[in-house]
Amino acid sequence: MPADEVHVWIARLDEIALRGEALKETLSEEESKIAGRFYFEQDRIRYVAALGVLRSILGFYLRTDPKQIELGREKRNKPVLSGRFAPDRIQFNMSRAKELALYAFARDRSLGVDIEKMEPMPEMDRIVNRFFTPREVRDYNGLPSNSRLEAFFRCWARKEAFLKATGDGLYRPLNSFSVSLLTEEEPRVTDAAGIKDIAPRILLHDLYVEKGFAAAVAVEGFDGLAAPRQQEGGLGHALSRMSYGGASGAKDGPYSSTGHPVISTLILRNKVKNALP
Repeated sequence: MPADEVHVWIARLDEIALRGEALKETLSEEESKIAGRFYFEQDRIRYVAALGVLRSILGFYLRTDPKQIELGREKRNKPVLSGRFAPDRIQFNMSRAKELALYAFARDRSLGVDIEKMEPMPEMDRIVNRFFTPREVRDYNGLPSNSRLEAFFRCWARKEAFLKATGDGLYRPLNSFSVSLLTEEEPRVTDAAGIKDIAPRILLHDLYVEKGFAAAVAVEGFDGLAAPRQQEGGLGHALSRMSYGGASGAKDGPYSSTGHPVISTLILRNKVKNALP
């Protein structure tokens, strides 16, 4: 993986779970115990599929058995490679929403990713007033009612991705910084008084994953993005074969019954090659 690229992977968990029994074998003992604690079977299946895909992608980059990969947590709970893989320069992040999982990978760059299913919530206005900044509340309230759902989740995904990239996660309050949320505005962090040293180093970018979902990625040290490139075959196809247990997968192979790729890859490239602050 070149230093000036971020690889974004999208996985359809329900399709993978139906065909990817081998993914269960990649989980660690502790991860398998966590899977067994889920009350709802669908939640357990999606957890196993999402983590199995993560391990398979890391195995692809590290050229090692996914089950042998050691994962740990930083002090604020951000997942990282650990053990003998800790010296490797691969940074990663993942997010799940219903049947979709989103992953991002880079070398020597902190990054974060978030995906949200845009479903109506009766308490949405209350959440905005409690967790958004005055600027975000103003922009949200200025929108027509039929535009607020998308704006809410667009804002939320950008905030989560940014916090994951900084390593703070929910240890930093959501209303301690603002992000743009209007459709005519470029994704960016604003009003970041307490994190002025961090905010300029991180680029926000919206991702179109599928209708009904909002998603964003935040990347350290990118000055801008060249035109994103969809990866045909290559990485995504290789993992599809792994997830399906080899070339003899189901009839629709690496595509779902609806025609969507079960696993796909998007390549994001920095406009300024290898630029880091």
